[in-house]
Amino acid sequence: MRLFVPDEPDTVENNIQYRALGRSFYRCLREFDLADLHSQVHDEAVDLLEDILMVLDDPDLDDAHCLDEIVLLYQRRLGVASARHEKRVLKRLQGRDPDSPGPVPGTE
Repeated sequence: MRLFVPDEPDTVENNIQYRALGRSFYRCLREFDLADLHSQVHDEAVDLLEDILMVLDDPDLDDAHCLDEIVLLYQRRLGVASARHEKRVLKRLQGRDPDSPGPVPGTE
């Protein structure tokens, strides 16, 4: 069986595969406590938004540093990276001023 069902015209083969995938997905979903999952996702989202609000309300941060802190929160909490802010955030993680000149070690 193919793992990827192409988005092709309505064919008997595709309809059978869509139905089989849907049935398998539904079986997996029934094993999860969706109310608990919803609660966990909600709580994590609220916590992250509260932390972002604290950063936004910090009078000691200028706009660039405020954005750096929000990107750091995002990366730490969600375990994802933003290539657009990689060098600035790396400097911040190293305790360096991201606006100071000079290369970031390992990024030359």
